[in-house]
Amino acid sequence: MNIREMLDNIPGAVENLDIEKSLDLRDVPEFDSEWMRLYNLVEQRKNEGGDSGAELDDICEMAYMKAFDTREDDELAAYVSDDFGLMYDAETLGISDPWLDKLIDCYRRSVFPCGKI
Repeated sequence: MNIREMLDNIPGAVENLDIEKSLDLRDVPEFDSEWMRLYNLVEQRKNEGGDSGAELDDICEMAYMKAFDTREDDELAAYVSDDFGLMYDAETLGISDPWLDKLIDCYRRSVFPCGKI
């Protein structure tokens, strides 16, 4: 299942979510530090001349809309969009990372990633 196919799993990942609790769990060090580490790695690769691909904006917009259409929460939709942008960039840049695999697996299973994944 590729990143584009996982977009269809977003409604299942967010439909019954306790939004406030789940977003708070993204601020815990186990999640936030790993997300930022991966984000910084992606940005470093981009700065070294790596191309993140032409579909990035489309993927992020679709992720945002699927989450927003399901829950009508801007903040939640933005987090989902950021996750899909990060996963897409990492995959396109050929980044292999165990935490990235866990992030992707959450969306494959229609689970909103937060806390220790």
